[in-house]
Amino acid sequence: MSMLPNSRKLFLVLCLGFVGSAGTAPALASDLEERLQQLEAEIEVLREEINRESDVRPEAEQPDTLAPAASAKGDSDISRNYAMAGERDVRARYFLASDPLPSRPPSGEPMAEGLVALDGTIQLNPSRYGGPKPGILNRYRDASVHRAAGLLVAGHLDLPRSGEYRIDMAPKPAREGGGSPVINEMRVYLEIDGEVVLDKQDITSWRRVSEVIDLEGGVRPFSLWVVSNSPGFGPPPIDSTLELGFQTPGRAEVTPLYRLVTWLED
Repeated sequence: MSMLPNSRKLFLVLCLGFVGSAGTAPALASDLEERLQQLEAEIEVLREEINRESDVRPEAEQPDTLAPAASAKGDSDISRNYAMAGERDVRARYFLASDPLPSRPPSGEPMAEGLVALDGTIQLNPSRYGGPKPGILNRYRDASVHRAAGLLVAGHLDLPRSGEYRIDMAPKPAREGGGSPVINEMRVYLEIDGEVVLDKQDITSWRRVSEVIDLEGGVRPFSLWVVSNSPGFGPPPIDSTLELGFQTPGRAEVTPLYRLVTWLED
């Protein structure tokens, strides 16, 4: 039977001890507040200790870090994934940064990359792209540590016909409730067939945005760069989302982006 690290056992003992002490006798609000503050301080110390323990584990045993980006050269995992690409897959590169991300895709190494199948909502949560779910130990939800999240997707769109297209975008930058002004800023940059068709900066509203453009029908390459930058506090950038679709010539409804995606290996 495997044993928990000492720090994890101590963490459980602290939590159980706090719950037990809070329920043994009625306590004043000031006493409970003092206990909560003490517990939060102890949890922070334990989290730092657990992170130090994780740093000395073999790489395969570390649960709180994203898999390193694979190279597209040689017999890499990502090359094998390409051979198994689905009809609506795109290449994705995911970034989580301590500083704001730029309005154009960075040239540096992403935290994770590979193939993904898009759906109706484009998320910036690392668990969507191979990373662990955000939790108390990895601090992915701490905007003071991870100020920005970004996603670059690239693939091909099968446009049904030439003509006038309306791009419909519904950004949802992460924000606090209760009327708080603290909100993330989103950036959305879209290229189709090498031309910039959408370039929106510093988005702080949830209002839908539309752009009308002329596009040639057929299979066209595209790339989409979505960024959420936080002020360094408040709601985490990984909570921001985007919905993107096209009103194609001759149709009244908006077709989500993923339904126009088609796989075509370069």
